[in-house]
Amino acid sequence: MAKEGRLKVEKFNGQGFQFWKMQMEDYLYQKDLYQPLEDKTKKPSSMSDEEWGLLDRKALGAIRLYLSSSVAFNFSTEKTNQGVMDKLTKMYEKPSTSNKVYLMKKLFSMNMNEGSLIQDHSFWERLVTF
Repeated sequence: MAKEGRLKVEKFNGQGFQFWKMQMEDYLYQKDLYQPLEDKTKKPSSMSDEEWGLLDRKALGAIRLYLSSSVAFNFSTEKTNQGVMDKLTKMYEKPSTSNKVYLMKKLFSMNMNEGSLIQDHSFWERLVTF
C-alpha cells in the first residue's frame, strides 16, 4: 500500500502468499531491483558480473526484509533472490482448482505395471504437494 508516497509491504507470515508475492514484485520494480527476479540468471550484457551480483544481493535483501522471522529462517542459506522466491513458491503457492482437477483425473486413469513402485512415477511427487 502507498502511504505518503512510500510503498508499504506487510511482512509475509505464511498467509496470503499470492497477494504478498504480487506486492513484493511491485516493490522490487519500484526500487529498480526487478531484473534478477525477472531475468533469473540472464544478466544484461551491459552489466558486469560484480554489478549483477550486487543487484541480485540487494533484491535478496529486500525480499528477506519482508519475511517474518518464522518464515525467514527457512531461507537463511539461500544466496540468490530467485532461490528464495522459488522455495517460497514451492512451499506456499496453492495449486489452482483446474490443476487439482487435472491431477485427480490423471491419478484416476493411471495404470501401474505389476511389480513397479509408486515412487517410480513422477506424477506421485506432484500429487503429494497438495
